[in-house]
Amino acid sequence: MVLCVHKHMTYVMNLLLCVLLDVMILKVRVASCLHMHKDFIEIEISHQTTFDQLVNVMWYELGLRSNADIRKVRKLPDTEIRNDRDVQRLRNYEELELVLNHDYSQKILRVRIANSNEKDFVEIYAPSVNSFDELMKQMLFHLGMDTDTTVRKVRKLPNTVIRDNGDVQRLCNNDELELILAQDPMKPTASTSGYKAAVSPKQIDIVY
Repeated sequence: MVLCVHKHMTYVMNLLLCVLLDVMILKVRVASCLHMHKDFIEIEISHQTTFDQLVNVMWYELGLRSNADIRKVRKLPDTEIRNDRDVQRLRNYEELELVLNHDYSQKILRVRIANSNEKDFVEIYAPSVNSFDELMKQMLFHLGMDTDTTVRKVRKLPNTVIRDNGDVQRLCNNDELELILAQDPMKPTASTSGYKAAVSPKQIDIVY
């Protein structure tokens, strides 16, 4: 009973403090049916915050890139936040979700071949890529390369080598990866095929 009263008093004091400081506390997260972490984080905004400012604060605090493809802002359970007036009607500790056009919980990776004439990346959607072998297969497939291509190492830009399953599991959305081939693609060769597969960290001779 005493604990409940204490919690209630703390909540009331926090609300009064927010009013005095012209601050509103909101609970926010990224909406996703596949997201493993459903926890919210708390953010503080002013009562005069505009819709655009709210979106900017949310994507920044949630660790998204500034160009994240945001479809809408949802106030749980089922109300869309569309404009400045909707933001001004929000109350302390309401729960909001950023709904993205793409489910970034699926892990989007940007990949290319290092030192080649083609500098652009291609995006791969990799929800189930949790092993080094699977990452290698996906990268080779989406880059249009043979499965018997010899890969010297996989680099996460700008300067980190991906070596094993643990490194793969720590990859984040929109990480940029390069395949460094045993044969530099910028150098002429007698044959353009006949590479040997390297789909296991044990098979790759890491050269620093």
